[in-house]
Amino acid sequence: MADVESQVEPQVEPQVEPEVAADPGARLSLPNQADAPRARRVRRALWLVLPLVALAELVGYQVIVARVPTEADWDAAAAAVKAELTEADRIVSAPYWTDPLLREHLGSEMSLEMAAPSDSAVYDRLFELSIRGHRSEAAPTRPADEETRYGRVTVRRWDLGASTVRYNFVDNIRAATVEHFVDGAPQLCRWRRAGMSRHTGLAQGHIIPAERFVCGPGIPWVGTTVMEGLDYRPHYCIYQHPKGPEPMRATFRNIPLGERIVIYGGLYNRHEREGIGAPITARVRVGGEQMGALIHRDLEGWTSAVIPTRSAAEAAADPDARGDVSIDVVAPNAGYRSFCWTATVRTGQRVGEQ
Repeated sequence: MADVESQVEPQVEPQVEPEVAADPGARLSLPNQADAPRARRVRRALWLVLPLVALAELVGYQVIVARVPTEADWDAAAAAVKAELTEADRIVSAPYWTDPLLREHLGSEMSLEMAAPSDSAVYDRLFELSIRGHRSEAAPTRPADEETRYGRVTVRRWDLGASTVRYNFVDNIRAATVEHFVDGAPQLCRWRRAGMSRHTGLAQGHIIPAERFVCGPGIPWVGTTVMEGLDYRPHYCIYQHPKGPEPMRATFRNIPLGERIVIYGGLYNRHEREGIGAPITARVRVGGEQMGALIHRDLEGWTSAVIPTRSAAEAAADPDARGDVSIDVVAPNAGYRSFCWTATVRTGQRVGEQ
């Protein structure tokens, strides 16, 4: 008996691992076998998305390339405009961001007046180089008188009619008399060549011309410049910074009076965009009598005013009358009041014109 018992292996109770308490919310659920085919289809579809995205990018690139004008298109359009261009014509491009391309191809034909104008009043015709169907804001709303395509560049021409401008103040600044006032007494400014024309770079203010009226130490100069306005566009104008409540005056003598003066004005954008500067008044005087004024306030941008030079009856009775016109610029506080203006004397009126 003892031998039998000694041959029987002792029974070992099975080891039971202790139960681990688990968060019921963290238990993993086994995937439903019925969902497995659907998951495989989703994975296959995701792999197809990558080549489809790449294909869409390739197609989009080809569409973009197909719409971009070539250098030859711009050259052909520019050559066509040059063949017809006169001094009484203005050139623009559309959309506005194509302006550097316009100046690259036709810059040699563009004056400062044309590159940085206030309106088209001094011109008889308007040429537009357009891409992608855009229309310049300077173009009339009516259809063009002539339209021709050169590849992907469209040239349109509008006949505006004879210009209504009788006198351009900016073109005649050198002939003006410029004065500043001290305790009510006028002090003459002298036209001088004061070194080279200077421009300190992008967002660094207006161009300082080589020739200008110099009024003395601490007194702002007066002359023509190109200024970057609040709209970040160039404006060819007469820089006439106020010195305070007493006027900086520019007088143009014995000029055509026409029917009205259209005056534009504004500030260098960094001096206006904060909206904290004092208002500026540009008073228009004819024969010593104030006929009106352009009042400019910060954040208004490049603004304009139409001021009659005399009554309608006087203009009709003597259309060729001449006289003296003065522009007085004043401000209650002259700090950072980099005012610049342009104006023309006009007779008659074209459609859509001031």
